[in-house]
Amino acid sequence: DSGELFRCCLLRTLVSHTGHSYRDGGADLQPDLAAKLPDVSSDGLVWTFHLRRELHYAPPLGDVAITAEDFVRALEREARVEHTGADFFSPIAGFDGYRTRRASAISGLEVPDPYTLKVHLTEITGDLPYRFAISDTAPVPPLPGDAAAEFGVATGHDTGYGRFLVASGPYMIEGSEALDFSAAPDRQPPVSGFQPGRSLTLVRNPTWNRIADPLRPAYVDRIEITIGISDDEAADLIDRGQADVVLRGSPPPQVMPWLVDKIRADARLGRVEVNSRDFLRAISMNVAVPPFDDIHVRRAVNYILDKRALIEAHGGDLTGRVLTHYVPDSLENDALSAYDPYATPDEKGSLELAMQELRQSRYDPQHIGTCGAPECKHVLALTIPGGSSLFPRLFGGFPRLGALIADDLSRIGITLDVRSPADTAGQLNNPEKHIPLGLTVGVGPNFASASSTFPADFASAEIGATNKTLVGATPAQLRKWGYAVSSVPSLDARMHECMQGGLRESRCWTALDLYVMEKIVAVAPYTSETVIDVVPARVVNYAFDQSNDEIALDQLAVEH
Repeated sequence: DSGELFRCCLLRTLVSHTGHSYRDGGADLQPDLAAKLPDVSSDGLVWTFHLRRELHYAPPLGDVAITAEDFVRALEREARVEHTGADFFSPIAGFDGYRTRRASAISGLEVPDPYTLKVHLTEITGDLPYRFAISDTAPVPPLPGDAAAEFGVATGHDTGYGRFLVASGPYMIEGSEALDFSAAPDRQPPVSGFQPGRSLTLVRNPTWNRIADPLRPAYVDRIEITIGISDDEAADLIDRGQADVVLRGSPPPQVMPWLVDKIRADARLGRVEVNSRDFLRAISMNVAVPPFDDIHVRRAVNYILDKRALIEAHGGDLTGRVLTHYVPDSLENDALSAYDPYATPDEKGSLELAMQELRQSRYDPQHIGTCGAPECKHVLALTIPGGSSLFPRLFGGFPRLGALIADDLSRIGITLDVRSPADTAGQLNNPEKHIPLGLTVGVGPNFASASSTFPADFASAEIGATNKTLVGATPAQLRKWGYAVSSVPSLDARMHECMQGGLRESRCWTALDLYVMEKIVAVAPYTSETVIDVVPARVVNYAFDQSNDEIALDQLAVEH
């Protein structure tokens, strides 16, 4: 995946991660191009990064030093070129003004000297350093011969910059030394080592210095990646010793089960590593749509789910574990790993506990423990459609999970009309559609902080974009969109409070996780997905990069 390729190999950022599992510190933020973690002012509105000195780019710009202005250039490009992550930087003073071309510079980025970057904010944003681990903030060098070029060497490459990328990490794309930035952008020949959709070859960056990069051991000299082959072909290459690892950014299983079984059966062939993908599956409930405007119904949904059956339908224990709360354990350092507010025998759901909740609901007029009102019948519920990964091919995919969930909810009187449209996310995110349930919603962080999960799913500002539950909607919005309810719960104030906490604040987000599960209950989490890696015996050093949910390529050592 591109995120791991940037972190491990091609790009360094001001701060980054070690390329290890969270249990080995892989979720902890570390200084990278910065000499230390940033300083923050007493009011929380100014963050100061101090850069390491004497660091240079890869060829053909091996004599160009990495300086603070290069990060300003990267953020300017992030603002002006269409990137989905640009909103992460809106708290920077002047960022949105520059983004909308109402300003000629980002006023909140100050460079008092070549090795100092000050970031001024319009509001306290305690997780700002984590946002600077995103690869889009990696430095962009100036354009040789034209220091005023707006986006430096990326000028004219609003799309496809990867074929002209100048590396700052331990590797560069093969052929990078031949890049010619003196030509017009449309006449610059791309690197030879990247053939989109076919292959990518990385070689050592001769200007990189291991002493100045404590995060990346970068053991191997060369990385050859074949792109676009089938899962069967990938497994065969591993089995024949013609490939060392499989990179598959998809729901599990990521590797053909026959190969997993073969390796597990004979330790001489290698081993199978299973790590948390930090990607969760949950039911999202629109809290403005009956009967899910009643918290007792929402709690009953959590109790009735046979989570064990859903794991089995996903491919078994290797593909996931039962999920009991909203935030991945890796972002809470296992603080809630034993927490289960809707515990049931053997994780198979409980009709008795679900009925106890429903007896308190106005949608159970006879108080017999079933959702008997008309609003409980023919409830529209959406799943992600099939797809090309192994999950739908081998196990029926998300529509299969949707059918199982429908069976569970029918036991408490809620009958579902399950559909799998191509634009599932678009429909669920549109408040005017009044979609009651999303059955296979994927939940995951945008960067390695719990703060990156809550806003996308529950902030009022994200309604119509990513907030499927309508938590935080105002009475005026509810009237505008035609809902009968006049109010819904909100998390905005609590999220704002947590955001004040600063770099090492996690307890507030953990407490908010508890609050979401017990007091808001707009989601019913059921599976935490995994990444399954086959590690042949010839791979003598392996690590899992928690920050990108992928094999850490800079940590691999191979014996041939």
